[in-house]
Amino acid sequence: MPRIKSRSGTGSFDDVVMSFQKLIPALVLMNERVGKKLSILAVDMQTLHLIALHEGPLTPSTVVALTELPASTVTRVLDRLEARQFIRRIADETDQRRTWIVKDTARIKPVKKQFDAFAADMRAFTATFDPQEQDIIARFMKGLVALM
Repeated sequence: MPRIKSRSGTGSFDDVVMSFQKLIPALVLMNERVGKKLSILAVDMQTLHLIALHEGPLTPSTVVALTELPASTVTRVLDRLEARQFIRRIADETDQRRTWIVKDTARIKPVKKQFDAFAADMRAFTATFDPQEQDIIARFMKGLVALM
């Protein structure tokens, strides 16, 4: 694979890949540490995060689509999140077959608080890039998410 130089001439495609390979386990392990501190499984925390990012109520099938986990696993995750009162399941008023998942923002707040320091550091680091560079970084990150 050809090495692609950065504008500074010091980076390459290989550097990007290596950095990404280091980033993934660092994020997973940070998530695991926070989960242990709060007695929440990592899969539950990530599912809760996806639910928290979603605007408004969502269906269990939407959670399955967001997580790409089997429906049986999502059911167990939702059971645990509901037991901890992070979410509520509400029956649809017009269709008894449909259930809505509603997040409890107040209960989620302490979980989000665990990541405040990292979020502040990330904001400060991102601010070291000019707006055009930030746009490139955002496009790159969105592209990586799309690949998954």
